Amino acid sequence: MTSNVTGNMTSAQHRIQCHLDVPFFGPLPAFRYPDLIESRALAIADSAQFYVYILRRPAEPGGDRAGQAFYVGKGSNRRYAFHYAESALPDGYADSANKHKIHTVRQIGRDQVLIQMIPCDTEQYAHDLECKLIAHWGRRQGGSGILTNLTSGGDGVSGIPMPPHVLELLSQLARQPVKFAGKDYAGITDAFKAHRPDEIAAALRVDPCASYCHDYATFKAWYSYWAQQEVFPAGFNYNSEEGEPVYLELSWDELAERTRKNRREGYAKAWETRYPYPRFLVNNVPYHTLSEAARNEAVGSEANIAALFRRMVARDHFSPGYNILNEDGVRLYQERAVTLQQAAREEAGRALAAQNAKPLIVNDVLYATIEEGFRHAADFAEIGYYSFASQIARYEKASVFPEGLNIPDEDGNPTYPEIDPALLGGTDLGTYVKVQDRLFCSMQQASLYFGLSHGAVHSWFSRWIAEKDEAGKPVPFPKGFNVYRTVDQQPLYEEMSEVDSRVPASGYLYDNRIFKQLAQIDVYRSSKPRTASALFLKRRKRYLADRVPFDPFLNVLGLDGSPLYPVDLSAKISAPIAREESGHRLHHGARALLVRVGEHWSRFDSLAAVWRANDFVRSRYKNLESFSSTIRSQAKAARLPEWIRYADE
Repeated sequence: MTSNVTGNMTSAQHRIQCHLDVPFFGPLPAFRYPDLIESRALAIADSAQFYVYILRRPAEPGGDRAGQAFYVGKGSNRRYAFHYAESALPDGYADSANKHKIHTVRQIGRDQVLIQMIPCDTEQYAHDLECKLIAHWGRRQGGSGILTNLTSGGDGVSGIPMPPHVLELLSQLARQPVKFAGKDYAGITDAFKAHRPDEIAAALRVDPCASYCHDYATFKAWYSYWAQQEVFPAGFNYNSEEGEPVYLELSWDELAERTRKNRREGYAKAWETRYPYPRFLVNNVPYHTLSEAARNEAVGSEANIAALFRRMVARDHFSPGYNILNEDGVRLYQERAVTLQQAAREEAGRALAAQNAKPLIVNDVLYATIEEGFRHAADFAEIGYYSFASQIARYEKASVFPEGLNIPDEDGNPTYPEIDPALLGGTDLGTYVKVQDRLFCSMQQASLYFGLSHGAVHSWFSRWIAEKDEAGKPVPFPKGFNVYRTVDQQPLYEEMSEVDSRVPASGYLYDNRIFKQLAQIDVYRSSKPRTASALFLKRRKRYLADRVPFDPFLNVLGLDGSPLYPVDLSAKISAPIAREESGHRLHHGARALLVRVGEHWSRFDSLAAVWRANDFVRSRYKNLESFSSTIRSQAKAARLPEWIRYADE
């Protein structure tokens, strides 16, 4: 292979290292591998879905291998960057089948490797070009050439799954310490769980409905993206074991300017990419580059004509005299009778006219058009007509409308069911949820309402759906929780009629006090660890088995802070449960008592309450545990002192 090194270009604008001959194309620019890791747009346009890339040795003068190709691949998105990351893995992780390729990248130094990229119109074209280039240079395996490729090409797939060793590396990154909004966390998971969706939205400068705010996988991908760029917004980073930031940090304004600069450079490069044959047809004149077309035709700047071609390809609508040509000069797309701009205006006009012509019911009054109805829809006055019309289209697509709005049928009656507008505030208009007997438009809204972490409600529902689908023993949803269809407002899942142990709790009620954890009750009672837990388990077991209600001073609190289990207002159930097994050790401490103070009897909810409220009790007994054990023993032997007795006896 003869390398045609045309000379280094020191232009900072393009960061092109040199031009190297590519079969079938001629001299094409070559970039340093890390430059394209930072921005693919330097080599090809962002709109290029598929491409072929060539990895080469450095092009320094001297030696017969200067600029020599050693690997050819094809891909989409950031597939070309895989080898750069793979070569940096420890030997224990880099278990790729192509050891020779990894060794070559390491031997050269991955930052010194040169890369060329060729945009392709279709995946099949990328396959064919990859095969042709590999056949031209040959493979070292078998002694037919210079490439480290293991196959003849065309057998790969775009966006291949990550190998196990790379997945393991990503798993390690998820456990690596990170910095989020200026605070350090043990890992990405901890950072995600520590913030509500609105807090993440404010920190990342995104909309609260964005998936970054409530989906962990997307949140983690945000960190992966900036790690690939090797730069983070100020206040965000991966941390080393020593607690130092791993990557450079720039302000949001600096990052925005850097992105704009890279995009301008990438677009400029794409506009000036010269094909070996006339590629673009503009006003029926063929051109090798978009820049040539912009200079010779009255079509605006390079950016304008590039954007026009992107839209024409995306909509498969080419204006008369515009097209993309193949090597033989054949037009690849059918040209329409009208320009894309004319077609878009006509389509928008028809859609707007059709939308405006629809009648609308607003608060039981029929109006001839949506626009006329909008003028009488006071609840939507602030959003503007076009947003209002867009919402009407969303409701119509979901076949459900908020109360007070509807599309009439031929007889002027409402066509679609109507529900509370608050239940149509989510992204998915097809369903809403019930959480703790309250209705919400989405699980995220429920999490925010109850002050929970982002994925709390979603994780509960996912687990319950899995339990429902278990073969052989389907389990209904817990009482007070379900998913409803908006169309008919019917539940999607069977729901239990009684509260069970799966219903989430926000705390515990004991002795007219609220505790977040059962262990806090043990501290409050000065009792042994897990005593309160055993007490609550016994109570709940008795309720679930025989529907025996809880004591008024003992209960589990739901997400809204209200008691989950029914209460026995007569307080006559303490003694029977206390006599079961060793129940008196737990339960006598929670029975109401009467204490004579002077001439009057005072009621207390527990022995602990008696101890705290009466000085003469504390003077007679060493501590609460001594007082409680003495009174329990005396009660069991029916020898209680005259000044104290249980209220239920």
